Amino acid sequence: MEFDLDTFNRDTPSNLDYLINASKNSGFDMCSDLNTGCLLRLLASSKPNGNILEIGTGTGLSALWLLEGMCPNSKLLSIDNDRGPQGIAKDNISDSRVTFLEIDGMEFLREPRDEKFDIIFADAWPGKYELIEEAFNLLADGGIYIVDDFLPQDDWPPEHYPDAEMSFRKLSNISNTHSVGLNWSTGLLIMTKKASTS
Repeated sequence: MEFDLDTFNRDTPSNLDYLINASKNSGFDMCSDLNTGCLLRLLASSKPNGNILEIGTGTGLSALWLLEGMCPNSKLLSIDNDRGPQGIAKDNISDSRVTFLEIDGMEFLREPRDEKFDIIFADAWPGKYELIEEAFNLLADGGIYIVDDFLPQDDWPPEHYPDAEMSFRKLSNISNTHSVGLNWSTGLLIMTKKASTS
């Protein structure tokens, strides 16, 4: 006997289909998939009053999932340097808990800041391939760091494989974490920052 565990992945945000169609109509094809979205929602719900950072808004699909899991007092900061896709997110997601910031991720991560985040979803070049340590340092003790797209995709150009390998190596070398890699969805790495003993 087998159980269809995808049964648990079918409850979707109310305006998800509309946002998916808006993304397709704009030509944007780098959206998070259903399984990743369900996981983001679950993780967001595990951090009441959480402070969440999304690096790479895209058209807002992953933000939509995060918001559905967040409690009323949680906050989401979603950054992107591409005004077009992020504009779709701004036009279609009206929620006081989210702030969409148009800024280059590299610039954001290089800026000194005291703010810490309970969840960081690294869904753009910064935080996933570059400035990984800088991004991870923004994580609060016990915080969750999520990276997607580690399974090879059909549309990966040959030159992308060395970048993915380099990222994999950098993430593997981060200390003071607990982590799990999932050969599921687009290939996910989830890391938690161990609490300080001092």
